[in-house]
Amino acid sequence: MKKLSLSKAIGNIKLQKPFQALVDEGSFYLKIEAYVPQLCLAIHQGHRFAAKLQEKCALNDYERWYEEDPFTLDFIAEQPMVLAGCDSRYAYDLNRSPEEAIYDTAWGKKVWSEPLTEKERNQSLKKHHNFYLLIEALIKQLNRNYTTLVVFDMHSFNYLRMPKAAPDFNLGTVLVKKTTFRPRVEQWLNLLRKIDLPEHTLWVAENDVFVGDGYLAEYLNSHFSHVLVLVTEIKKIYVNELTGEAFEPIIDALVNQFNRLIGQFSLDVGKDKGLE
Repeated sequence: MKKLSLSKAIGNIKLQKPFQALVDEGSFYLKIEAYVPQLCLAIHQGHRFAAKLQEKCALNDYERWYEEDPFTLDFIAEQPMVLAGCDSRYAYDLNRSPEEAIYDTAWGKKVWSEPLTEKERNQSLKKHHNFYLLIEALIKQLNRNYTTLVVFDMHSFNYLRMPKAAPDFNLGTVLVKKTTFRPRVEQWLNLLRKIDLPEHTLWVAENDVFVGDGYLAEYLNSHFSHVLVLVTEIKKIYVNELTGEAFEPIIDALVNQFNRLIGQFSLDVGKDKGLE
């Protein structure tokens, strides 16, 4: 796939050029088929790990995969505007602030067998910084064309370790301006309830497992007043958490239905008026 520097990608965005590329040395995948009032994100999709970091990592390949969000890019891949992280969240977590983006320990496990050098930390934090430069350029450009923008922030979560039953889809809305966007939140919840999975009775909830207060949603809400961020968490019912096995029929159903429902949701978002 074509590779672009960050500056070149931002230049294309400012000129509203459609393109598809790996950006910033392959750190991010960006596809823009059209400049529409929706942006789909899969920031924890990535599993890539620099060789030097991997040598120092105390976690094996499966342990890193376990906390990543596999297939979340597939669930949004057909949309006209898609941005995904290619690097593992263990290199730098795009949903954490710069101060917390590099883990020393995570989910009770030590991440590094030996400390990272200052240079290695700075290189990872630079990529974190560049991601936010990229998404800021996107949102600013779209704000010139549309009154309201919707960002689908897609994640997945492990559930076998949870002490109680968890919903299949959780929508985190604690940062949403409810008086402004509440009808859209209800619309998305209702569309999620229409998803039909093989041999599975669906449970959709709001602010049950997670509340949608990650750094990405916080950043977008604090910098842009016309953006609705729908933090959508998918229970990992589509893989075997313990082995990494993919359940293809469920994945196929999610790919087809998520892409269709996001498209349906977004048809009239650009027509919204007065959502301030």
